[in-house]
Amino acid sequence: MTPTSPDTLRRSSRARNLISTYQEEFIEDRPMRKRSRSISSTSYIARPLDEIRVATNRERAFALECAKNFLSKLQSEHPSFVKSMVRSHVYSCFWLGLPRQFCKDHLPSNELKMVLEDENGVEYDTIYIGSRAGLSGGWRGFALDHKLDDGDAVVFELVEPARFKMA
Repeated sequence: MTPTSPDTLRRSSRARNLISTYQEEFIEDRPMRKRSRSISSTSYIARPLDEIRVATNRERAFALECAKNFLSKLQSEHPSFVKSMVRSHVYSCFWLGLPRQFCKDHLPSNELKMVLEDENGVEYDTIYIGSRAGLSGGWRGFALDHKLDDGDAVVFELVEPARFKMA
């Protein structure tokens, strides 16, 4: 006999408990707070929950394809790459690892102040950590101001030794 409904006979006489999901139990009832440096902080998400989305594989692939098409039409001599955003890049810890080979070929191995410039010419100061091949301080502001989401793809073009033009 295969169970077909919640009213199907069970071996146990114990009442069936509905299982809540992690999201229902822990996320939806919590008020949104900004990240705190306090050890007692329980939330590290910097955007309201209703703005957080999880990209499907199809959405992620489409965004990546669009960014690569944009890059191919850019016709620039500057070194560049496309980076697909994930949750830790845009919602919580705000660490952005860059492609290691790109960093090895075009960036120094030490810490460096870098400028990120968006399509409108607005500049964001950030810290590049060469030993870890990634962007730290300042990346958070860029990601939040541009409301980058999981699955978005960003084009990075190194137009000067310490300046990325972003699209």
